[in-house]
Amino acid sequence: MSEPRPTPSVPGWPVAPIAPFALLAALPVLAVAVVGQSEKAEMAGYLLLLVFGPFAAALLWAWLDQRLGPSTWARRAERIVQLAACLLLILALGGLVRQATGVPLLGPLLVVALTAFLAGALLTAARGLPARLDDRLARLDRWTVPLLLGSLALFCAIYAPLYPDRPQVSAFFEWLTERPLFPILLLAAWPLAFLAPRLPPLRRGPFAWGLLALCLILALLLFDDGLFRAYDHFVPYVGPALHARRGGVPMVEVYSQYGLLPWVVLSAAFERLPETFGAAAFVVRLFTLAWFVTFLLTVHRLVRDKGVCLLLAAIGLIWAITFHEKVFNLNGLPSTQGYRYLLPALVVLWMAWAEHWRWRGLGLLVLTVVASLWSIEDLLFSAGPVGAAAVLTALRARTPRPLLRDGAILLGGLLAGQGALALYLAAAYGRMPDYRPYFELVSSFEPGSVSHWSVPIPREYGLWIPVALAFFVPLALAARDALAGRDDHPRASSLVPASVLGIGAVSYFVGRSTSTTLGLALLPFLTVALVGLDALLERWRETPRSQLRLERLLVALAVASVVAFSLERFARPYRADQGNATLLRECFDAAGCAPQAVARRLAAGIAQRPSEVDETDPVQFQMQGTGLAARVRDLRLLLDRDFPGRNRIPALIDSKRLYFLGVALFAQSDRWYFWPVSSSLNDMDAPLLRRAILESSDALGPGDLLLVDRERESLLSIWQEAWQRIASRCTLERVDSGAFYDVLALRSCRAP
Repeated sequence: MSEPRPTPSVPGWPVAPIAPFALLAALPVLAVAVVGQSEKAEMAGYLLLLVFGPFAAALLWAWLDQRLGPSTWARRAERIVQLAACLLLILALGGLVRQATGVPLLGPLLVVALTAFLAGALLTAARGLPARLDDRLARLDRWTVPLLLGSLALFCAIYAPLYPDRPQVSAFFEWLTERPLFPILLLAAWPLAFLAPRLPPLRRGPFAWGLLALCLILALLLFDDGLFRAYDHFVPYVGPALHARRGGVPMVEVYSQYGLLPWVVLSAAFERLPETFGAAAFVVRLFTLAWFVTFLLTVHRLVRDKGVCLLLAAIGLIWAITFHEKVFNLNGLPSTQGYRYLLPALVVLWMAWAEHWRWRGLGLLVLTVVASLWSIEDLLFSAGPVGAAAVLTALRARTPRPLLRDGAILLGGLLAGQGALALYLAAAYGRMPDYRPYFELVSSFEPGSVSHWSVPIPREYGLWIPVALAFFVPLALAARDALAGRDDHPRASSLVPASVLGIGAVSYFVGRSTSTTLGLALLPFLTVALVGLDALLERWRETPRSQLRLERLLVALAVASVVAFSLERFARPYRADQGNATLLRECFDAAGCAPQAVARRLAAGIAQRPSEVDETDPVQFQMQGTGLAARVRDLRLLLDRDFPGRNRIPALIDSKRLYFLGVALFAQSDRWYFWPVSSSLNDMDAPLLRRAILESSDALGPGDLLLVDRERESLLSIWQEAWQRIASRCTLERVDSGAFYDVLALRSCRAP
């Protein structure tokens, strides 16, 4: 097993790539401030800054090095970074004034400050500063990094409203004044973080592996045995799984916008587990645990000082689960953690561990096959790191062989996966996959479009800047080295896969701009940040302490802030709907974490049926006021009385509020909809599926029974349309009624 490539003799990265980042970040922010905000403008800014920006920065860097000379461009880049630090300070002070006075000056301040910065930065890049001014600023060169760190830390503290709908700019002051544990933890963690570089580095041996084992145990203890779940987010997985188990044909009748294998895994799990949402939540949590483990193994591989970095990685996991708005428990949303990101994370891990292994290609091929069958997102998120690394490696080596090799692996994995799917469907069902409905489902979430899902980036939210910066810098450095035909910054090259994955995860923040969606990129961000911290630790140990004291203090403050924030939120009273709902937190609670107690909670959560839901239970927060249990019981009585022995039920029961009611009902029996539907709310967004569902109602005729919500106007639009279609051609007679629903008989029908 090979060790990571050695770092340069002088660790640390140049500040030069921060200069183009500042320019590319300022441009879209200024454009939005002047022209106005829109989803298309935000998506354009994302593409400019993170997708094309790092490579454009490398090209600009190479051109300026050639035109001006490396030393001249390095000096000018440092001046631009100093200007950027001043810009952050000005914006932070403006935020403080806004916080104290309530005066809405952020808009004008953004326009003036960004315009001045861009003018000064572009002038500096093109012509340089006047000699006298440049000489004076040169005296600040030793303070450039501390100035940048300090201004960025202050900016993040001011522009960190984890609740963007609130009027205040910063939540940081609320944490200091209303959460006494936060400042206590901050003051305790700051000196410890400052003294960390004095610890001897732990690079290999049994102690390093033992620490990794302890961190892995902690990751496993972050399991949420309360099985908190949001039914509406689980139904695109559970619905297709049940539809297929009731006879639906995958990729012909059964679809999910989240892909194929996610619901296939649940369908297979239902062979051994009850067909419940709790069982689905249990399976999803296993993937999240594997995702946590993958993150720790990746960090262990990429850093040299295992001690400090692994301890911070373990705390980083707590940060990742408590980061979100109102400390929301993301386990309730299966698309936000391991069920979406495990496969791409495994690709990043494999590229880190198997860099020189003979069977590196085989592992990537297998992962690509699985990703191609999982979802189009996972395929892109898995192929992106491989493709970016292959392009840069080929460019650096001046040969297309790495690109052709990895391109063949990706293409081969895609073809093998889809070919296997086609062969299976042909053998099992005599059908071929129809991808059109799937692409219609995926396209309903078109990047840059305005929908019920999209949320604009709040002007007062600035935490995206350090996250974007962390992904930009390694890519720009690696691309610049590739253009030069050398590998001067191997740490940056090793971070290309994690950075590309992080950029993909940030795309969700661009479309739906909340702290929760930004938090989806936290594990890739932590991977990059910890490798960067690892480089800083080496630099600090090789440099006299007096020269870097301020830099160390500021980095320690940033680390301590994250530690205090994470531990304070985790230490709050256990709640099933919050991020601290873990086995580890229960160990300090009355519920306890004894194996017998955990097994009882898991068994109860997995076995729970929708008809047994207690709306006062925090695990069922989404059900409060819906009457789900009463409605399911009412429907079951009608099914038993009026539909004995029938497996396909013509049911118009999915409402705008309980659009998962049918799936919840049929999960308690071996029955399913009469229509070819997997998830009402999702399928209605695909025109082909919507047409097939509506046309299937034409098969109903005299003597058939229809189960329908008494409040027709509350139904989803597709079921209102189906009702009108049936009622327009058939005479209907009520034959039975429940508390909420009617059973109607079709008496005479004209041909459709």
